[in-house]
Amino acid sequence: HRQYRKNVGRNIEFELADGNRLTAKLLEVHEDHVLVERMAEKKKNKIKQLQSEGSMQLAYTDIAKALVQISFN
Repeated sequence: HRQYRKNVGRNIEFELADGNRLTAKLLEVHEDHVLVERMAEKKKNKIKQLQSEGSMQLAYTDIAKALVQISFN
């Protein structure tokens, strides 16, 4: 979980153990799980924007892969 601590506040794309993908903002890191704010892509005037859909907990065992999303804003 050490690699998650340095990325708190960043958008992360998670690949879950069940094969689903989730884009979320990393809020908190705990010993057995992370707290994330779910993000959904919305198009506004042909521009993709991320909007919050609420927070949720992800256990480390549920995460197969995590990639930091680079933002140039």
